[in-house]
Amino acid sequence: MKTSNTFSRNMLALLVLSICNLFALSATAQVAIQGGTVHTVSGDVIEGGTVLVSADGKIEAVGKSGAITVPGAYKKIDASGKIVTPGLFDAYTTIGLVEIWAVRASRHTSSGPGHFNASHLAAESLNRRSANLPIQREGGVTDVVIIPEGGVIQGQAAHISLAGEAVFAATITPSVAMVMRLGSRAASTLGTSRGGVLATLRQVYQDARFYQANKTKYNERRSRDLSAPAGDLDALSKTFERGLPVMFLVDQAGDIEAALAFAKDRRQSRSLDPEKQDANAEADNILVHPDVRRMLLNVKTTTMALRALATYIAVEYDVAHHHEDEDARQQADDLVALLTPIIKSYGSERGFENISEAMQVCGGAGYTTDWNIEQYLRDERIAMIYEGTNHIQALDLVGRKLPMKNGRLMQNFSARVTELIRGCKDNEALEPFVTPLKDASKKLTAVTWELAAKGAEDREVAGAVASHYLNLFALTTLAFVWTIQAKYIVENEVADGETRLKLGRYFMDKVLPEVDYLVSAIGSGKSNIMEFDVEEF
Repeated sequence: MKTSNTFSRNMLALLVLSICNLFALSATAQVAIQGGTVHTVSGDVIEGGTVLVSADGKIEAVGKSGAITVPGAYKKIDASGKIVTPGLFDAYTTIGLVEIWAVRASRHTSSGPGHFNASHLAAESLNRRSANLPIQREGGVTDVVIIPEGGVIQGQAAHISLAGEAVFAATITPSVAMVMRLGSRAASTLGTSRGGVLATLRQVYQDARFYQANKTKYNERRSRDLSAPAGDLDALSKTFERGLPVMFLVDQAGDIEAALAFAKDRRQSRSLDPEKQDANAEADNILVHPDVRRMLLNVKTTTMALRALATYIAVEYDVAHHHEDEDARQQADDLVALLTPIIKSYGSERGFENISEAMQVCGGAGYTTDWNIEQYLRDERIAMIYEGTNHIQALDLVGRKLPMKNGRLMQNFSARVTELIRGCKDNEALEPFVTPLKDASKKLTAVTWELAAKGAEDREVAGAVASHYLNLFALTTLAFVWTIQAKYIVENEVADGETRLKLGRYFMDKVLPEVDYLVSAIGSGKSNIMEFDVEEF
């Protein structure tokens, strides 16, 4: 750590009472920090604030001291005259690797003069008793990522949690990212251009894949020479076999664009079509695999349709509140009332499914905290619950919206679908959209009438099939908005129109047929659901 940074953090330590400092105190007791100036980061600064911290170190409450009730069991800490902040995360540092920057003997960031140091673990050079670590914690930093230095592939960064009873007992994750450098510094290291750096990295990656497939031959000296030592090539495989992220250090915006282009070149297995196999690589880009495309297209086409439906409902909402014509306002209000439970329920359900598909695309790496997908999956799961649960939305649709005003809401929607189909009938380019929409609409109408009759006789039938019915309605509605978009694209000049038409046709051919399963499931009513006794569950 540079001396100037050490001094500034020492000064900061005199001013800041960091929550991370309380972890040792709160390991076995609950804590109330009172009287300090609380910087909430996400909200306003609170003068004379109180922060309650639970026994496991989580913040329970933040607010004005008079507005927060402190239970008697809490250990009270007077923070008057001090600043209280959440823990800070330093994502790029050499703390613990360097004591005094000016003293070369105290710097342990580099593994040596080599250009490709993938096997270098920064954690192995960490001085757990570094004088700089407690200074960092006093300064409010609870987590750091320490970065190795040297070469173009600099090695593996480590994460250190500074929360704990003693800094020297900090929790360490030894490998959280592979650090690589692009730009002018890397070019100077290799004696090449910026583009030459990328070309070299591609070659190293090809060699790493070759080495994974030919370890025995290489070790027996029966293979070609490779661009990096075997240990580094083996370590590099973590980035394409086990999902280890790559952290690029760059100089300018062009380097960021180059890093993104490099990241898109993810390769796994061989294409099923020999003509699409890359003869110059040991594996092919994952987009050559049909099932990867299927998952990505499922996500893209349903997400685009759901966004279009949300926009359609928003426009109708404005019409319902601001149009001059009373009949137009009424029709728009009917549509908003009918489609609201559909976008709430199916939108959240399909959103969760799409995130799960995205996780699957990443393979095992998608399930780890190295990527954000697993966090999105947990966050999205609550959306199917906090609107009253999706089944409540389905019951609202079947039990309230369909019979409302003698079925007028459903009639208005059917009229919109019929009007759209008639407006497209003379355009051959729209046939891939019109025919599936017409078929789905007819099935929805037939099921609606049948459900109305059966539900009137036995309310349990409506409850048993309501969720399936909502999804049937939702898919028909998404086909409806896809056809609206296709009609506009065909009749107007749209920059990415052809791509959007292909996406729409995919939805009609690969996603919309789910309606057939739903029709069948709805037709079975409550059979095989209500036949079980309670003891059989």
